Amino acid sequence: DHFSLQVDPLTVKESVTVTPKTTTAATSTNSSSSSSSSSASSSSSSSTTNKRYCSKFKKEWLSNSSFSMFLRECKSDPTKALCAVCNLQFSIENSGIDDINRHSKSKKHLECLKSAESNRSQTIYETFHMTTSELNKLCAAEVTMVFHTVKHSHSYISQDCTINLSKKCFPDSSIAKNITCNRTKQYSLINWAREIACNVLAPSITNYVVLELRDVAFFSVCSYMSKLKLEFN
Repeated sequence: DHFSLQVDPLTVKESVTVTPKTTTAATSTNSSSSSSSSSASSSSSSSTTNKRYCSKFKKEWLSNSSFSMFLRECKSDPTKALCAVCNLQFSIENSGIDDINRHSKSKKHLECLKSAESNRSQTIYETFHMTTSELNKLCAAEVTMVFHTVKHSHSYISQDCTINLSKKCFPDSSIAKNITCNRTKQYSLINWAREIACNVLAPSITNYVVLELRDVAFFSVCSYMSKLKLEFN
């Protein structure tokens, strides 16, 4: 008892806190999550940086009077345009119409344009020195002569001679002067007429007859075949 009275109990002046120790697994999990989030943010930022706008061809540019002579659309790649004068493709993905203006002012394009204008072939009107109406009359005369040859079974050589004779008989006629219908041209016109008759006129006439027969209750088809021997089963 005397000893307990002499000794005072110890007073705690300040508290001591002990932080719990973190495990290695938790630390690695936190570090991996932070690294994955940082990598995701960096990849998204990089993809946003790499993605840029590319100009594409617009068909309204073809109606522009400054480009209509040479500009053509590139069907295979919308980010390119085709120059008909230079016969090449050029990119328009950077600035669109500015790329076209830049190409039209380039040295190569101007040289090709100058060469194309100097070597420009004459039109058919300039070749024959005739107006449109006179040229139509000339074409009609040539086709009529070929039809006359086929109808009466004339030879190509005979028709060629007839053309030369008409030039001498009618020297004051511009149509007789310019008409040309030799054997090769006659053969081409006949083949052309045959193609039109088989592929254009025949289907059109057949379709017209079928449509007319749909509105008729009864109809009959007559044909004369006295020289043919038909056998009916």
